[in-house]
Amino acid sequence: MRSTQEIKGMIKRSKQSAKINISAELKRRNPYPVDIFLPLTRKQIQKYVLILIAHGLSSDAIHAHWGRIVWNNAAEECEKIIKERD
Repeated sequence: MRSTQEIKGMIKRSKQSAKINISAELKRRNPYPVDIFLPLTRKQIQKYVLILIAHGLSSDAIHAHWGRIVWNNAAEECEKIIKERD
């Protein structure tokens, strides 16, 4: 019979493995692959920020808006992956 410590260790390793698998699955499902949607250069980002500022807008506000969308989409994808595995 296994000790409580061994069982706790097995559960911990299982959870860590599941987290790694979910992370890999999220990366695989990324709808914006780098080879299609090329990363912006620092100079391009600076130009976008200057355009926003010229129109009286804050780049922080748009980044926060996009960040919330991305965060919620990632959470939904995690939920989908978990449900698929149940």
